[in-house]
Amino acid sequence: QQIRDGGQTIIITLSGATWEATMGDCNEITERLIDQLVSDENELLGWNNIVRGGVSYEDAVLTDVPLAYWRLADTADTSGNGYTINTVGSGVTQDVTGLLTRSYNEAMAFDGINAGLTINDTAAIRNIFDAGGAAEAVIRPLSDGEGDNGRIVSKGNVWALFVVEQSGGLVKLAFRQEFSGTTGWWQTAAGALALGARSHVVVTYNSDATTNDPTFWINGYEYSVANGLLTETSTPV
Repeated sequence: QQIRDGGQTIIITLSGATWEATMGDCNEITERLIDQLVSDENELLGWNNIVRGGVSYEDAVLTDVPLAYWRLADTADTSGNGYTINTVGSGVTQDVTGLLTRSYNEAMAFDGINAGLTINDTAAIRNIFDAGGAAEAVIRPLSDGEGDNGRIVSKGNVWALFVVEQSGGLVKLAFRQEFSGTTGWWQTAAGALALGARSHVVVTYNSDATTNDPTFWINGYEYSVANGLLTETSTPV
C-alpha cells in the first residue's frame, strides 16, 4: 500500500499486526486512517484499494482515553467526560452523512456563514497544551475560510488549528499559540490538504516553553520543523 505526500511516496506493508513503512514511521495515526478509507477515496488520497479492517476510528480514539471526543453525530462528548458542545447560529445542519464510513455515519455540516460550535469553559480542558497536549480532527476543507482563517478548532485568540493560503486546490495547515510577547505561528511549508478531500489532522504541542515547536500529523505523515515540512512564520516570545 502507498500514500503520496509532497511528491514523495511512502510504501507501507502489513506484517502480522504491525505496519512497516519506508520514509518515516507508520504509527497508530496512519493505522487509524487506513481503517477508515473506502475504495473510492483511496485513489484520491494515494492509497491502494486494500483496507485493513477490524478497528473503527472511534474505538482507536477512545483507546487513547481522550479528555474529550466529539463525533458530531450529536452534541454529546463520546469520551464520557461530559463536555457537551453547543451549536451556534442557524447554519448548523445535524444528521448529515459523515466522513467516517466505518463508524456511526452521522455528522454536522456548517454553511460557512452563520454556523459554529462552542464548548463550555471547564478547568480540565482550559489549557490543553500546558505540559503537552494534542488535538485532532477528520476534516474536508472546501476553502481557506473567511479572511484566510479556516478554523478547525480554537480557543478564542489563545490558540487555533486552522487552514490558510488556498492555492491550486490545496490549503496549508497552520497552528498559532499566544504568548505574553509575540504569538507563535507555524504552518506547513507547502499546501498539504486537498480541497474537497477528507484528511485526518493532528497537532501535538507543549506550550510550557517558547522554544518548543508543534508537530503536525497529516494522514499519518509527520510535518515538523526538524524535517523541513513545517515552517515557523512567527517566533513566540
